[in-house]
Amino acid sequence: MTYDADERIPQELYAGLRCASFDIAHTAATQHIGSEYAVFAAGINIPDLEIIRGNTARWVA
Repeated sequence: MTYDADERIPQELYAGLRCASFDIAHTAATQHIGSEYAVFAAGINIPDLEIIRGNTARWVA
């Protein structure tokens, strides 16, 4: 799942699951670069974050 970046996502809503942050271009109403969180279930193997959004992805502690 992905969400707009909000610290409550990894800290409260999905505490204990793996989350990664990445930048994404929003183009619907106003064009801008936003930040998102991707939340991964424990059983999903993610060998490399580059498959998400290239160099902008990083694990959220």
